[in-house]
Amino acid sequence: MSSKLFSSIREFHIEGDTDTLADELTSVCNKMVSLTDKVAGFRRILITYSDTNNSPQYQKACDSSAAFLQNLYNQLDELTELQSTAIRFIDKVNEFNDMPPCGRAPVTFDRQSVDIQTSSSRMTMIKEEMEEVKRAIWELVDEARNACQSLSSSASSLESIWRDEQYDRFCDFIEEIMVSIQRSVSDLEDYYTYLNNKINSL
Repeated sequence: MSSKLFSSIREFHIEGDTDTLADELTSVCNKMVSLTDKVAGFRRILITYSDTNNSPQYQKACDSSAAFLQNLYNQLDELTELQSTAIRFIDKVNEFNDMPPCGRAPVTFDRQSVDIQTSSSRMTMIKEEMEEVKRAIWELVDEARNACQSLSSSASSLESIWRDEQYDRFCDFIEEIMVSIQRSVSDLEDYYTYLNNKINSL
């Protein structure tokens, strides 16, 4: 499978500790897996109210979180392929130098299908329901912001050792991921504000 993150295993040019490459790419993948799990969990909370809510704002939150989750899965496909390829490269280098394998395993993840179908004429949730969704949004937004910080930190950590053009592609991809995450966070924050205003008006 062709990846925009790397051209060939032979084109990796690492100066310094190759374990750093494995560690940082593994960290990036694990952080993304954690975020996808959080988004899937948020959608399961939204499902709880799919029989009692059909408001436009709720529908927007469902659509936005679905796109968020799908984007993360697509990005993880690219990142896990890069991470597993890097591990193969490092193990080949270690084998050539009579060193043991790096000991890192390829990161895997399960795609969680969380479909939401609304079937109600009721347009608003009660206060307790809105409070629960607000808490879930706050936790997800916090997880997303932490993920962006971690992704940026990992990319910066690799600058001193990853010396081929594939590093630039990796950084560009990480930037795309962070922009995508921030866009989804903005949608979630809009729904949070809507719920907060509804609660305050009760």
